Amino acid sequence: MELSDSIKDYIKRLNIIEPEDLRVREDRRRNSLEINVRGKVYRNVIPKKPFPLTNPQLVIFTQKDNPNGDICTLRDYRLLDAESKRCLEKYLSKVCFIPVIERIQSIRYKGEVYEWRVETNRGLRVFHTRGRRSIYRFEEGKVSITDTNDNIYLITDVSKLDRKSWVELEKVL
Repeated sequence: MELSDSIKDYIKRLNIIEPEDLRVREDRRRNSLEINVRGKVYRNVIPKKPFPLTNPQLVIFTQKDNPNGDICTLRDYRLLDAESKRCLEKYLSKVCFIPVIERIQSIRYKGEVYEWRVETNRGLRVFHTRGRRSIYRFEEGKVSITDTNDNIYLITDVSKLDRKSWVELEKVL
C-alpha cells in the first residue's frame, strides 16, 4: 500500500529528528526553552505532548509566537542527553499536570458523584467523578480518570496497587 501525497507531506512537516540532533536548554527570560536542532538555534520554544497518556514520550517543539509552526518532533525524549532531558522534564512538569495515583484511600458515593481520596506523586488529592464514564482502562494496565473539572489522573499499572486500593477501585470499574 502506497502512502498518499497528503500523508507524505504531513510526515515531512513533522520533521522527526533523532535525539542526538537536539539540545535543549532553559530560556528563563522568556519562561520557555531554547533548542538547537542540528546547529540551528530556536528561542522561545514550547514543547507539546500530543498524546500524554498513550505516547507520553513523544514531544513536538513549537515557537510561542508561531503556534502553527512546529519546529520538530522527537519520538522519545527519554533518549536525549542528560542535561537536555533534565531541562525538558523541568518545563514539562510545570505545564503537563497529570498526577499519578499511587494509593487510593477511599471512594465514596455522595449524591450524584463519587468522591475520591487518593495519594499521588504530587501529594494527597480529593476529587469528584460522575461515574464509570469518567474512567478509561487501557490494555496495558493503565487507567485514566477524569474528574468533574476535566483534570486527568493516571494509574500507571493497576496490578501494582495495594490490596485496599484495588478493592476501592473495584467499586467504580
